Amino acid sequence: MTDFAALLGAAGPDPAALKRSLPCTYVLHANGIETEVGEDGKARARCQWHNERSPSLDIYGEHLERWGCFACGVGGDVFDLIQKLSATDNSFSQAMGTAVALLAAMQEEGWTGPSAAPPRVFDIRAAADRVQAAWEADNATDGLEAFIAAKSYEFDA
Repeated sequence: MTDFAALLGAAGPDPAALKRSLPCTYVLHANGIETEVGEDGKARARCQWHNERSPSLDIYGEHLERWGCFACGVGGDVFDLIQKLSATDNSFSQAMGTAVALLAAMQEEGWTGPSAAPPRVFDIRAAADRVQAAWEADNATDGLEAFIAAKSYEFDA
């Protein structure tokens, strides 16, 4: 649960704290736009600003606080999304007020949709095994240096 007293503070809402607390996936959900999580763990939605059949709007960032459509180039942070989806929240301060209201609604609803990016894990052992298997399948008699050179990798002896 978000500590709203700390989030709002004496000087008003903290934009950075709002970005960490309110994922773009919920902003889309609250506006009737469903997101889907692909096999790669990334959240995507259909872009509302151009006609498309498959999702091209990616939601990304550690707290899913950023979004962008690779097809039409529109994108930004959670505040930009609120402004883009709304006919009335045209200023940053209006978008922040809407973000606070959405955050309260998200918590009241008990929303359990995606709210954090999946961890990225690079398995070095699996990568090394793939290189070794490719080398063995390609031509084991030429040696590793020849294999690396043939694949356009630099080799320093």
